[in-house]
Amino acid sequence: MDSLKRNLTRSANTLRVLMQTRSNALTQRGGDTVVMERVAAGIRQMGHHVDVDVEGRFQPREYDLVHLFNFCTPEITEAQARRCVEQKVPFVVTTMYEDWPLFFNRMAALYTVLERYVQVGQPIHLWDQIIRAIDDIPAAEIQRNDYTAAHAGALIPTGKAERDALLRDYPNTKKVEIYHCGCDVGPFRDDGELFRSRYGISDFVLCVGRLEWRKNQLMLLKALEESELPIVFLDGGFSYQPPYVEVMKAFKRRGPTHYIGRVSPEELASAFAASRVHVLPSWYELPGLVNIEAAHYGTNIVVTEYGTIRDYLGDDARYCKPDDASSILRAVEEAYHAPRNTRLQERVKQFTWESAARRNFEIYEGVLQRDNNARFSTSVGLMSSNDSALTKAALEQASQQVQSAGIALDTLRGDSPISRTAETISDEGDRAARQMLVKEAEALYREALQVDPRYLRARRGLGVLALATKQYKQAEQEFRLSLEFDDSDCASLSGLGAAVYNQGHREEGVSLYLQALAIRPDHHSSLAYLTSACYDLDRLDVLEEALTAAGEIDDTNNDLQFCLAGCLFKRGKKRMSKMVLEQILDRDPGHLASLELYDVINNPAATTEPQVAERASQPAPVELKLSERSAGEIAQLEELHRKRSYEQVAERANTLAADSALNELERSTFELLRGEALACLNELGQAGEIFTRLESSPTVSHRALSGQAVVAAAKEDWTLAETLFQKALEKRPNHDVSLAGMGMCRTREGKLQEGWDFYTKALAENPENMRAILGLLQVGYPLKKLSQVESALNRYLEFNPGNLSILYAHAGCCYAQGKSEEAVLQLEKIRIFEPTHELANELLAKIESDIPNRLPQ
Repeated sequence: MDSLKRNLTRSANTLRVLMQTRSNALTQRGGDTVVMERVAAGIRQMGHHVDVDVEGRFQPREYDLVHLFNFCTPEITEAQARRCVEQKVPFVVTTMYEDWPLFFNRMAALYTVLERYVQVGQPIHLWDQIIRAIDDIPAAEIQRNDYTAAHAGALIPTGKAERDALLRDYPNTKKVEIYHCGCDVGPFRDDGELFRSRYGISDFVLCVGRLEWRKNQLMLLKALEESELPIVFLDGGFSYQPPYVEVMKAFKRRGPTHYIGRVSPEELASAFAASRVHVLPSWYELPGLVNIEAAHYGTNIVVTEYGTIRDYLGDDARYCKPDDASSILRAVEEAYHAPRNTRLQERVKQFTWESAARRNFEIYEGVLQRDNNARFSTSVGLMSSNDSALTKAALEQASQQVQSAGIALDTLRGDSPISRTAETISDEGDRAARQMLVKEAEALYREALQVDPRYLRARRGLGVLALATKQYKQAEQEFRLSLEFDDSDCASLSGLGAAVYNQGHREEGVSLYLQALAIRPDHHSSLAYLTSACYDLDRLDVLEEALTAAGEIDDTNNDLQFCLAGCLFKRGKKRMSKMVLEQILDRDPGHLASLELYDVINNPAATTEPQVAERASQPAPVELKLSERSAGEIAQLEELHRKRSYEQVAERANTLAADSALNELERSTFELLRGEALACLNELGQAGEIFTRLESSPTVSHRALSGQAVVAAAKEDWTLAETLFQKALEKRPNHDVSLAGMGMCRTREGKLQEGWDFYTKALAENPENMRAILGLLQVGYPLKKLSQVESALNRYLEFNPGNLSILYAHAGCCYAQGKSEEAVLQLEKIRIFEPTHELANELLAKIESDIPNRLPQ
């Protein structure tokens, strides 16, 4: 089929949709299976063609659009997405995206704690002490779906919480469009008599769902451990986690607990009627269809706070914290003794699969409309450059021209990985741009566009290059072209805004920033540009509104909130500014800029001193003379560096350093951060050039010298490294990186005590300096300074309680000093995170042979 012709005449034809998901979706059914089947059925009822393919046999090019499912299977979904991109077919994804940083590690840790609690006889009096083991669990990493998210025509979440997580973790996605799931409810209704007569149970707490970590039924047992209320688990008779089921069945509680396997649809409906409350204290639900089903039968509901279920049940359900037994118990008891909520029963009637299908089809139409525009632009470009096509048909023969262009498109599409090639070339362009090899980067981006004229990232890259070199008219042209392909691309909108703003069209620039923020209120670059513009134009009312909207999405971002506080202060809203600052300081009592502005507000002279007001509009620490925007950017880059996201740091710092509005300190700092990131990426030549260039900087020279020393050490030139570290310390005697570097140099010379002294000085300045920590571990044993090593490790763990390597080192240090109980405590923490940790288990076994009764009885 002629792809272009089909796209141009789509509205008159039946839409062809391909749905793809994991290969075992039909044999091991889950929520993604249900959603796919029910949406497919609804789209078919609307008169369109839908094929479901779980084996990857169908070709995307035979369809108008592909609908993928499930970010929980990232590798599978990405492979399917790449086929769509290669064959130039738009696709959408129903994401079912679980916010792993919010709950995953705590979920795993809580199961380990509960399992041990059961094994040692459920000592209720020790529960509060035991549960504290998970207080400092670090957040899990997100599920990586970057490629799929960046290339999808739209991501489709089930509610606000899922949408917010997607926007946070995948800021380059084009569109995020919420839909609401439907719910299947059979016609059978009774007052619970069928279930009561068959199982002899009534007035019970009901929990429907497979027994597993995520559903958190074990914590429900703990919450009702001393309650006499009966609990009924309708678990389907199957679990992917048999050990979890074993621990549940071994759990002892005062009231009766019933495990009933698979039941008929009529028995399930009757169970909802016979129960007093349905409880599902899951760690995350999207939205948890069984909760909506229970609500259809008028059952009172207790459900987790985490996920999207609140979008469906509103305030007519009771919510609980999945890791808080008292929260679960309180919600269950309230719902159990409350009358049935008929308002909730009416509320959920709106969530039907018919409406879900209609909403999905609306999303399809939006994606296809944008794709049509992009394809049409591509076809025009091809016709203009294809002399053979023009010689075969006269210009007035429009239909023949479209056909010729379509043939050219299909020839380009074929089966070759065009977009992947364009992506690879653009990767090279990005690397060249990071090194400010402007001509090389420009040539690469243009080569990528020759391969795929629709490749947005390459077009946008040309715009960024033009901005960086102050070719604002050229930047404007490039960003306008990129917006022809995707008019909702926030980065292109803000880039265009910067281009026109710098040409003197300031109001138009502000309008473009606001357009980007209307799509994504927390889009970082747009906020940064808008902040600068609004201070220039005295449009702080506009800035306040934008920052407030962004803060509603991310109300714990201290840098963002600090910008809002400064804006409020500048507008004379001191009381509101003070409230925002107090919230920041509650989260981070050491936030220096907030402390400074807080002091300014409390100083009556602040209202009459113009310099103070100006300081509040740019409220960064005075000694650094950084604008609030630059201070926020630097803080974020430092955090990314700490997380080892070096490529992101290098790319972002390079872009920021090109801003003509920066002062020398700001530009030097961004260049320095780029150099440090490049050094960590082993791009030593580029890093060394940057450090050499900044060596004479009056403010960052100590870090530049230290960076040069690190490069020298990486090249095994230890003599030069020591000389450079010493020069850095002459400029900044308390620079912890240089102190640790000197410790490393002296240790290599065999001067262990001198190395120890430098390491301890470094840690006095920064207890988290990992190089100094490792140095102490190296020299502490031969110097017999284990107690001091232990103290340093304790300080480090106060800031990083989930670092398993340091936990193990601490355990070993304690064991070497004969402190077996302290060693066991650290080893148990490791086993919460990683039960199969070989070294921890080996040392624990050795200690347990000496302390057989260490667990509480």
